[in-house]
Amino acid sequence: MSRMQEEAVKVEISPEFMDQINKYLKDVNRSLTCPKAEKEFYIDKVRNGILVFIDENPDATIEDILREIGDPKTVANDLLETATSETPEKIRKRMTFRKIILIAAIIIVAIVGIVYASALLENHKDSKSWSDTDIRMITEYSQQ
Repeated sequence: MSRMQEEAVKVEISPEFMDQINKYLKDVNRSLTCPKAEKEFYIDKVRNGILVFIDENPDATIEDILREIGDPKTVANDLLETATSETPEKIRKRMTFRKIILIAAIIIVAIVGIVYASALLENHKDSKSWSDTDIRMITEYSQQ
């Protein structure tokens, strides 16, 4: 919690309750499918909303917060829908597609690397056969 947020909260929050709030915020963060800077902005926005709710309801529990604000996935979807013209499902599909492309590119690079390494090994095996010196010695011996 930032200093400004601490000053804004008039109610003392127990460490256990703060841990529950932080877990909730981590769950919201995991459900957000946007760049890190945007995630931080949205998490701060949700955190501030929670702190205001706790100020107004000093006896609030994590269940009260869930009831008032919503479950993490719903909160993340709502934030994304209001921020973009795309629905969270479209954003997730696009992110999944990018992950698939990335994995395919990694596999292709690995295959090319394996093929290249095996070709180098084959060439190395072939070069261990007869050297020029060996051939010259055999030729000289056979001419005697």
